[in-house]
Amino acid sequence: MTESFSILTVCTGNICRSPLAERALQRWLTKGLGAPERTGVTLASAGTHAVVGSLMAPNSRLILEGLGIEDRPQHIARQLTMSIIKRSDLILTLSPEHRRFVIETEPSATKRTFTLLGFAATIARIDDDALVAALHDDVVGSTMSAAATVAQEDPLADLRVGGPMIGAAARSVNPLDFRFGDEEDDGLGSLDFRFGEKTPSTRANDPATDPLSAASLTGAAPRRAAEPEASGALSDLGFPPDEIGAVSAPAARESRAAQGMGAAPTRGSFQAKAFPTIPALLRAATAAVVPLQAQVLAGMSDEDLHVIDPIGQPMEVYQQAADEILPALDAITTYFRRALQAGFKG
Repeated sequence: MTESFSILTVCTGNICRSPLAERALQRWLTKGLGAPERTGVTLASAGTHAVVGSLMAPNSRLILEGLGIEDRPQHIARQLTMSIIKRSDLILTLSPEHRRFVIETEPSATKRTFTLLGFAATIARIDDDALVAALHDDVVGSTMSAAATVAQEDPLADLRVGGPMIGAAARSVNPLDFRFGDEEDDGLGSLDFRFGEKTPSTRANDPATDPLSAASLTGAAPRRAAEPEASGALSDLGFPPDEIGAVSAPAARESRAAQGMGAAPTRGSFQAKAFPTIPALLRAATAAVVPLQAQVLAGMSDEDLHVIDPIGQPMEVYQQAADEILPALDAITTYFRRALQAGFKG
């Protein structure tokens, strides 16, 4: 079974806030990390008291359309259940009440359930050194140790890697050649958010100079961005599409020869080349938030962590909710990009 990392957004009715957050975060993570079929990252939403079967609120849909994000496939509200919670790796709620509902429904989800605003506030406290240390201890070290053990028995173990991988292990390519999402500058550079205003950031959206910048919002009406190619991680590493498929020992030798890397390793000379999966790194990045959460939340009230509920209100209130949600999603996209960069460097 292909490994995945599932993110769930939760509000009350699942027609206003959580579907807006789901669709916006899906778009930004796709642009920031890559297509879901390549990364294994999926988004979903549900409501604690859902208006089951209803469509997304028109005003939420209009806000998404203003960002160039379509409601496709059409959102249908659904009730949050225990099984949905169990399938989710990261649960982001739009208020503390929603978080309590999730944990009361499924206590085992406590360490992967956060308020959206609390999660964003906490990841802002995690510097690069702390993130690298957390990822290495949780994922990278264990991955390399396991690979070394397997390699003693199977010199072609690096050709049998499963799950959404960086792709380098199978082709002996430097993992840092991996390109995040859509590398072409589309003018959607990340913005700083100050008191609800969208101010252009000095941070460039050029992966050559700033590999951690997140695709985000524009102050003006955003233009539609080109959808990322769905040809898979190996094509992002520079392999022609017709070369992507079943990996064989001859193919590995040809790839090595083309890169001047010499012959494929023999059983006696094999050096383990395994890299952590994207879902594994994102789970570790999520776990790194837990130890700091209590300290950060100690300085925040429930009101600080509550995204206003716009249901039944005029468009201005929907925009206010969006102004609370969207900066947090921008921060999460940047954090996960940092996690992958740190993890693969590790």
